[in-house]
Amino acid sequence: MTLFVGAAANFMCMKKILLLLIVLLAGSIALNVCQYRHREPAGITRDTLRDTVRYASPVPVERRVVRHDTAWLRAAPVYIHGGKTAAEGSETPQDSLSDSVRVSIPITQEVFADSGYKAWVSGYRPRLDSIQIYRSTITVTKTVERRRRLSWGLTGGVGYGLVNGKPDIFIGIGGCWYF
Repeated sequence: MTLFVGAAANFMCMKKILLLLIVLLAGSIALNVCQYRHREPAGITRDTLRDTVRYASPVPVERRVVRHDTAWLRAAPVYIHGGKTAAEGSETPQDSLSDSVRVSIPITQEVFADSGYKAWVSGYRPRLDSIQIYRSTITVTKTVERRRRLSWGLTGGVGYGLVNGKPDIFIGIGGCWYF
């Protein structure tokens, strides 16, 4: 019968220990939640820097004729008087000839390219005088606050050891100081 009473006492002791551990665990979780809830997020700074690259006189890498446009060009009037030109004879309107000439103009497209840009230019004898490129570089600086760790703490533990000179289960609570 004594063995049964001792087992019941140990069971009651174990029940109290288990209840104490559950309370300590719940308290620890509650403190951790409160500690991290009020923490401010780390500051993030964004800077956009523009790097200007100037190409003074780029060279085309590709050239092709897109189409041909036809234009009428007026020729200079030629004055004729007795087989002589205007400089040699009279310059009256009845003695002048006026004419126009049909001219085919090639419209070309030139592609100017480099590792940092690509430009298309179209027209008659097109030329790209200069080009400026504004490259965007985004620099993200993330500042993370490192919280200072507490220099002291309260610890608890459960174990099996010598209590009052005999082996038994013990509960220990202690303080500690972090260096």
